[in-house]
Amino acid sequence: MTKPHYEYGKTETEVKRKLKIFKKAVAYSVIENKKIILSNYIENCLFTFKITAIENSNFDRMEEIFNTHIKNAFGHHQLGNIKSVEIQNFLNKKSKTLSYSSVKKIKQIFDECFAHAYTKSNIARNPMINVIIPKKVSLRMKKK
Repeated sequence: MTKPHYEYGKTETEVKRKLKIFKKAVAYSVIENKKIILSNYIENCLFTFKITAIENSNFDRMEEIFNTHIKNAFGHHQLGNIKSVEIQNFLNKKSKTLSYSSVKKIKQIFDECFAHAYTKSNIARNPMINVIIPKKVSLRMKKK
């Protein structure tokens, strides 16, 4: 579902031209994104919204997961430049070394962060729509 976008101009032709340019930008995902760093955005979401909404122990775990795994890998990226494939590859890689619940928590942090960013119009598209958690069975260690 897309959000409404308005263009204004002196003539109908000018407005149609502006809308056509905007539609092309959306199609190629080159909409001007706000230059927000992902780590700052996630920290803001955690300490503004999650801290009062969940138990302290759950919040501590989310903060630990963020600091340990996400911050170093994606912290320097701009919020609007992160692609689904990057997050999916990251989850696939983490699924080989971490427990299923840890990978699930990483995805939850990304889900909530990008959903919030999308509803606040900080990003044009939510990259988490196409991201899935690797199957739980594939995460188990093989016994020797």
